[in-house]
Amino acid sequence: MSDPLVRATGCRPPAASWLIYEVDVEEEAMNRRWGILAALTAAIALTSMVGTYKVVADTPEYLYVEADENSPEVQQFLARNDVHYRRGYKGGFSAKVEGAAKRDVRRLGFNVSDIPVYYPNGLPSDPTPYGIEQIYSDSGITQTSGGNGITIGHLDTGIDTSHPDLARRVVGCKDATGILALGDRKNRSCLDLDGHGTHTAGSAVADGGRAGTGIWGVAPEADLYAIKVCSSVGCFADDIAAAIDYLGDNNLVDVITMSIGGPSSDSRVAAAIAEHKDSILFVASAGNIGPGTGSIEYPAWDPNVVAVAAIDNTETVTKFSSRGIDDGNDGIITIGEIELAAAGYKVESTYPTYFSDADGYAYFSGTSMAAPHVAGLAAKLWETDPNTTRMNLRASVTDITAGIRADAGYDVASGYGLPHMSTMSVPGKSHIGDIEGTAKLKRRDKWQAYVTVTVHDAGHGPVHRADVEATWTSSDGMDTVTCRTRADGTCKFRSPRFDSSVSDVTFGVTGISHQTLTYNAADNHETTLMISKP
Repeated sequence: MSDPLVRATGCRPPAASWLIYEVDVEEEAMNRRWGILAALTAAIALTSMVGTYKVVADTPEYLYVEADENSPEVQQFLARNDVHYRRGYKGGFSAKVEGAAKRDVRRLGFNVSDIPVYYPNGLPSDPTPYGIEQIYSDSGITQTSGGNGITIGHLDTGIDTSHPDLARRVVGCKDATGILALGDRKNRSCLDLDGHGTHTAGSAVADGGRAGTGIWGVAPEADLYAIKVCSSVGCFADDIAAAIDYLGDNNLVDVITMSIGGPSSDSRVAAAIAEHKDSILFVASAGNIGPGTGSIEYPAWDPNVVAVAAIDNTETVTKFSSRGIDDGNDGIITIGEIELAAAGYKVESTYPTYFSDADGYAYFSGTSMAAPHVAGLAAKLWETDPNTTRMNLRASVTDITAGIRADAGYDVASGYGLPHMSTMSVPGKSHIGDIEGTAKLKRRDKWQAYVTVTVHDAGHGPVHRADVEATWTSSDGMDTVTCRTRADGTCKFRSPRFDSSVSDVTFGVTGISHQTLTYNAADNHETTLMISKP
């Protein structure tokens, strides 16, 4: 029989190193410094806690019905024994619908949400918790916006895809901890049996639900691609690396948030992050073993990852939040440094609706809660400014000076501070930075040309989401094509197939369009390229 400590801490046979996710820290534990032993103890306690949850499959649904509840038709419907009125909202009402009423509610012509409003019955105590108010610099905000067109990759314990505040945000759901490959079409489940993943997802993208009465995340119009990399026995590095590669290789996300951490690095995770860092922004929780200097955990200490510390509602760095180091150069983040800070103490967010003792919302503490706030802000900024880079997150920060080792300016406790919304300064023009082409032979004496165009802004930085228009010109005629640049500023074009009678083809960029930048043809390095048959 295997050692229960080994099983609980997530140790697998030697091929896989492990990470533990940043479990919430109870208030009484915040007054002592956490070491590795304490982190392992927390993982054990969490494992036993998971076993107490019971999934209730037949809980009745509370649906949102868009109709005048005072109309005769609705009053007659509500008088039925299998319909139980919950409460009214502007433009509709929620009701528990059982038995034949589940069919009849649509037959009667009512516009009904496909997801439950409350399942079971719950309401957040604050639809825009203090962490959202901090990011938006608005204590009176009642709902959020932004993130349209941006997808956040979410590596955690899974997610409750049926939660009313998350259901419309989830565009992908995979399980990296099971036997199915991530590319398998049958792998479409990421059931969250812990609650940690559902909670962190809410802070990033929760959209208030169809009735608008739920909780709001930082970027409620962003999409979420959830991959379950953590189970009751821990989070394994090979699963995390596979999830990163899957999302990156398939161009599925713009940002990845990871509320996970462990005491040592892993070559597979590091390689996956390095491979995709130019097209994906990585955000991770700093760890919960502070306040000692250098207590930051991996992967947050990777310089290719934005490490996020935890603050409370008074903008004080929590005692449990891991601290980084300071290399003395405040302009560049290097290995082991904290970069930003966000809400991580008693954060209210979404919680699985299928737990029998839950109401759909819960309070957690930990740097796990801080990371998704920053990921959500990145999504919001990327939507409004397609040129947003990691540096733009620092464009507007509140300097955090309260808390152990938190000082004026950059410090090991909160990094640059709390990032929030601001008017970003964007270079006004774009141009072609580089253009490269190759040719390859195909079957039946055909050949094809390939060209990569890189678009830069006035500061020679890559331009994301620019539309490049170009032409292929050969002895057979001309074809016009378009492409949208990736985060690294590149567009990749593939020509039609030419037969042996075509000896060369000319590729030429005819223009670049962008939401905020103007095409500056005078600054182009090169606009045309002639490619000969190989």
